[in-house]
Order: sequence, then structure tokens, then C-alpha cells
Amino acid sequence: MHEHYHGPAPKVIWRSAASLTDASIGGNRSADDMYLLEPCVLHPERITEYPDIEDLPEQLQSRIHAWHNSLGQDPGYDYGNDLSVAPGLKTGGWPYWPHGPRPVRCSCDSEMSLLLTLPNGERGALSWTPVEDRFRARKRGYDPEFHDPTGFRGARDELLIFVCRQDPHHGVWIALE
Repeated sequence: MHEHYHGPAPKVIWRSAASLTDASIGGNRSADDMYLLEPCVLHPERITEYPDIEDLPEQLQSRIHAWHNSLGQDPGYDYGNDLSVAPGLKTGGWPYWPHGPRPVRCSCDSEMSLLLTLPNGERGALSWTPVEDRFRARKRGYDPEFHDPTGFRGARDELLIFVCRQDPHHGVWIALE
């Protein structure tokens, strides 16, 4: 674990879906269970996202800025909020680094990949909201079933879990953002 990390100790266990027989948490929850996820129904969907602009070479960053500037005063969307780094609970994809990109390397010196992002609630640009949920996203007020389906409370904004690209059994690396 990391010196300044005070949160759950995720353990990644690789197994086949066929071996899963019961995914329920069961029992009453206590304050010690703050890191357990609420049972909920997830509707996964495959999306395409792109790296954060700061993860791109300077020449490509310049081209994206020029493209965005060519769209006029208020185009209603932009690269950072609508095309790169999808917000919310996700497997894989690109991490969002609020303080600039950080390469994540395993102890074997291999690059690590984002395995899982657990956010403190779901939020983000309307463009990332599934079509069937957009009416809920536009409603005023807080809807826990929509904004916080898992009930996760254990990171500043999100917990990122990375695995080694060369050998997933090398263990995980955790970041709180």
C-alpha cells in the first residue's frame, strides 16, 4: 500500500464468470463497511474515449485547440468534457489526472493499465450520459439511484486501480484522485 493512502485495500482476483455463484453482500452494513458497494443493477455499454489532452503530444494538443477555436464562441461541447476520459464507474479506458498525467509503472518496470475506476458518484457531461438516463440527468435535485448507484464513499473523487500489462498477477497500484 502507499504511504499516504488510507482507504480500502482492493484485491484483484482473476477467475472465470462461470465460477461466480453468489454476488450478494448480505447482512446489515456498519460504519466499517463504508467501502462496500451497494447492490445495484449496472447497464454496461461499450464507448470510445480518448486520452486527456495533457497525455497527448504537444503537436496534437495544438491541433485540438485549433479545432475547438474554429467551432466558434460556444459550440456546446469540447474535447476535454465530451470526447476524452469518460467519467463514472468504468473498466479500462483512460484515467483522468486532475494535476497532470502520471505514468504508472509496475515494480517490473512495465507500464500499467487502468483496470477499474470507482467514482464517488456518477456525474459528467450530458454527452456521456446513456440516452435512456438523460431525462434523469436533466432533473433538478439529487437522485441517489442515478447519481450514486453504488454508494461508494472512499476516495476524494475516484479510486483508480491499475494492473501490470506484462503480468496481471504482479499486484495492483492504487491512486486516489
